[in-house]
Amino acid sequence: MVFLVYTKPKQMRQKLSNLLLFASIIFISAACEHDPLTPIEDPIVPDDTTGNGVIVCDPDTIYFQQIILPLLNSNCAVSGCHDPETAKDDVVLSDYESVMATAGVVPFNADESEIIEVLFETDPDDLMPPPPDNLPLTMEQKNLLIDWINQGALNNNCVYDVCDTVDVSFSKNVFPIIANSCTGCHSGSDPSGGFKLTNHAEVKEAVLNFDLLNSILWNGLAENMPKNGEQLSDCQIDIIEVWINDGTPNN
Repeated sequence: MVFLVYTKPKQMRQKLSNLLLFASIIFISAACEHDPLTPIEDPIVPDDTTGNGVIVCDPDTIYFQQIILPLLNSNCAVSGCHDPETAKDDVVLSDYESVMATAGVVPFNADESEIIEVLFETDPDDLMPPPPDNLPLTMEQKNLLIDWINQGALNNNCVYDVCDTVDVSFSKNVFPIIANSCTGCHSGSDPSGGFKLTNHAEVKEAVLNFDLLNSILWNGLAENMPKNGEQLSDCQIDIIEVWINDGTPNN
């Protein structure tokens, strides 16, 4: 048996009106829906653990202020070459702004950077540092410059969170500091101060006869070293001092 439900015309119109209103709401809601936007992540900024805007050194990052600038000041930004007064070939390598403005640095592309090209020149007239009075950069030093440029050639700075002065050795800990910050001035046929710092025997002699320790301490008892740059970091000084106190071993 089928039961028919009678609906009055007025009730029918009201139901149709309600149905159309509901359908409209559904349609508008659907039209406004879209795939959620991919969230834009904040750039990763290393934590400032020093309270003064300087970050702790990352061993995989090449820092301009700690690594590149001392290397350039020791080997390139010296009198007669690329210091502000001489500015050979109009290139000045004594500070970040001058390096970026005059040395043909192409951030993220060391292969196209002139400062790298001159390090691998075969013509002695174009090779930097110029022979025979200057030692060429080691491959390790060249790679530091290459990596710094390929990382963006930033004017970055850091502090060492932990200074490891346990089992200090000349080859691993001391000489890299000397090579990057001192050897450029203390090498060749006319080394600054009349002494060289190109190997263990010469560095040991500088400790014994040329007051190397007081020079890097900047305590007024000897001429400040490095002469063309900032003082070595506390950690670097501690490493050299530990090595000296151990008897300057050739280890």
